[in-house]
Amino acid sequence: MQESSGAIAARLVDAFAAGDLETALSTIHPRCVVHEPDAVPYAGDWPGRDGFGRLAAAMADLFEVVFRQRTIIHDGDVAVMRADVTFTSRATGRAFDTSVVEVYTVEEGLIFEVDVYYKDPDAIRTLSQDTARADVSVGLD
Repeated sequence: MQESSGAIAARLVDAFAAGDLETALSTIHPRCVVHEPDAVPYAGDWPGRDGFGRLAAAMADLFEVVFRQRTIIHDGDVAVMRADVTFTSRATGRAFDTSVVEVYTVEEGLIFEVDVYYKDPDAIRTLSQDTARADVSVGLD
């Protein structure tokens, strides 16, 4: 029996959350593209497994990302995850709670496309830029 799009997405998210890049990459189609919104510091399209690995590294350089809760629903070749996450700046230790929705398209049993939607992408950018002002509020409270 073929694995559902929801199960594949769950495997990706669980591996990413655990810092297991090897398992995460095993769910990614070689021609996958991850689309990040313009407002975040790692904006743009990240093609292929290499792109996914570079995106994960870019995020890890800036933040510790903790998934507090996640729900995945799926139908056919599409899965949607809604998660409550905490971004913690590696530079300052400041944390920001938000939610994210990711839409996964599965092809040939692998994640072929990911569209990412953050509730407050501007706050994520602000948190990433707050490297020299650890004591100053940046409007994230």
